[in-house]
Amino acid sequence: MVAVITGDIVNSGKYPSGEWMPQLKEVLRGLGHQPAVWDIYRGDEFQAKTEVSGALETAVLIKAVIKSVQNLDVRLA
Repeated sequence: MVAVITGDIVNSGKYPSGEWMPQLKEVLRGLGHQPAVWDIYRGDEFQAKTEVSGALETAVLIKAVIKSVQNLDVRLA
């Protein structure tokens, strides 16, 4: 089974994307190739496919990476 994680970066307009985008892409690249497995659109929104068994771990990893930049957060579904 496949899970789809959808997210958007909270407060992304306050920071240049260079401060958080490389870290996000590094996590997403670990899931597979763009755009077959993941994609970033509208500047700060993304979707990624992952195995159901690894979805929570992936979501927590994305959250941790984004929260490493002060005052940034990510909404995930």
